[in-house]
Amino acid sequence: MGAADRSFEDEHVLILGGCGFVGSAVTRYLLGRGCRVTLFDPQPPSLRLENEQRQCAWIEGDIRNLDLLRSSIEPCSRVLHLAAVVGVHHYVKRPRNVLDVNIRGSMNVLDACLELDKPVVMSSSSEAYGQTRGPLRESSPRTLGSSFSNRWSYAVSKIAADEYARALASQGLVQSIVRYFNVYGPQMDSPGTGRVISQFLGYIRAGQPLPLVDGGTAVRSFCWIEDAAWATAEVLLRLERGNPHDRAIYNIGRSDPISIRDLADRMIRLSAHAAGTSEVSGESFFGEGFEEIDERTPNTGAIEAALGGALETTLDDGLRRTMAAHGLLRAGA
Repeated sequence: MGAADRSFEDEHVLILGGCGFVGSAVTRYLLGRGCRVTLFDPQPPSLRLENEQRQCAWIEGDIRNLDLLRSSIEPCSRVLHLAAVVGVHHYVKRPRNVLDVNIRGSMNVLDACLELDKPVVMSSSSEAYGQTRGPLRESSPRTLGSSFSNRWSYAVSKIAADEYARALASQGLVQSIVRYFNVYGPQMDSPGTGRVISQFLGYIRAGQPLPLVDGGTAVRSFCWIEDAAWATAEVLLRLERGNPHDRAIYNIGRSDPISIRDLADRMIRLSAHAAGTSEVSGESFFGEGFEEIDERTPNTGAIEAALGGALETTLDDGLRRTMAAHGLLRAGA
């Protein structure tokens, strides 16, 4: 029986990091499918789940607290692990916190799910591929940068967690791994902070030039948040011991690469932003030790085959919806 044919009234999903950007979108999707949802997060759900928070339970917690984590997982039927410290500024300036939360915390999650026999979908990242150029398959090799650069702390943390999940699978853990490629949408970050689209929104709002790090030649692919939430939730709901999703790894993204310079040009066109762009060095923008990845795009064949179709929202459509939500879309765009 496929997920689309099942009733989910008996499913009680625990989402670790459930009040974050991806977690809140997955929560809305799961509630719409009839699931019970418990959110485990240091932050309350009020910021991103204002309309849904009464439908969810919330546990204020840190995944490094193993006892609280275990007691939170026990009554649930399946677990989605999204909790992490994310962001290039964190990788460069706070590597210990990145490594501690993302490795020790993830080991706690996976150990508890194995002990309590709960299927778990764990979020990973395109960062796990390091500097390897795309289109990246789930089996692509990894190449990291300088061993003296804090820039790779996040990549190392995700690689370590991925490998630990695979190691526990050999002992009976039922798990899938999803690797996100540049998920975006209206609630991702405060404009001017965080990810590149949020950064650009802040500069557009302020009437300032959009900064192109090291010329903006880096190439990425961007994935609309609701598409990413759908794919994640469907993998979670279909995961069962021994089925094709057990021990699977999926790239979550779209196969439509674009340079950051071209992304800036699209956002300028959609907003009628008059200040244009400026060029900055990676180290001046992100801090000492920053290293750019020239190209990072996914091969999405595995997730498309697993779920029966591609993630559909185009970048132009997603940008229009994101910019409109912030009041930055020009009339007629």
